Amino acid sequence: MLYNQTLSVVLTVVLLYLSGQASGVWRQRCGKSQTGTRIIGGETAVNGKWPWMAHIEFCPDQGRCYNCGGSLISDQWILTAAHCVIDKKGAIINKITANFSNYDFTYDEWNVNTFQVKQPIVHWLYKNYTLDDIALLELSEPLDLNGMGIEPICLPPADLPRPVGTQCVATGWGDTIGNIISPSKTLQQVTLPIANADLCANR
Repeated sequence: MLYNQTLSVVLTVVLLYLSGQASGVWRQRCGKSQTGTRIIGGETAVNGKWPWMAHIEFCPDQGRCYNCGGSLISDQWILTAAHCVIDKKGAIINKITANFSNYDFTYDEWNVNTFQVKQPIVHWLYKNYTLDDIALLELSEPLDLNGMGIEPICLPPADLPRPVGTQCVATGWGDTIGNIISPSKTLQQVTLPIANADLCANR
């Protein structure tokens, strides 16, 4: 428990630090597109439109590797879902790579922008996909963002209003045909409205 609490403190400090950075140096370049879980009913994204998207591969000690998406929030940190980082036995997966080729992971050039993750940090209150489903991934080294077509996403302020019905964009390489396991080979995007808390709690 002490270990998890320590990780939680680290996660909070990192997010606060990066949020502070977002008002300075990162604010000058974050959230700028190069073009200006499931993605059901979506469409293929334009290459380079979401330059902070990371295609992350998790390889547990036992079983097959699997993929999740994440968002680059600085030159060395990725924000992702905690359920991606935890294996079936509840242990944190440490063999993780992140790729920023940002579009089609079937190309031979895919390995060019692949980086090792130094350590994952999972929110200590996370449990069963519901509350606090958040984790940070620290890359083994800072990225050189100049000329790579990679940009960090902006971290919103904690008090940012999120009215029900506000249209948002979800992106990823997830399943595209309902309950059928059909991960997309190219980055997908879909526009979704923010749902109210009661509706989310009943799903």
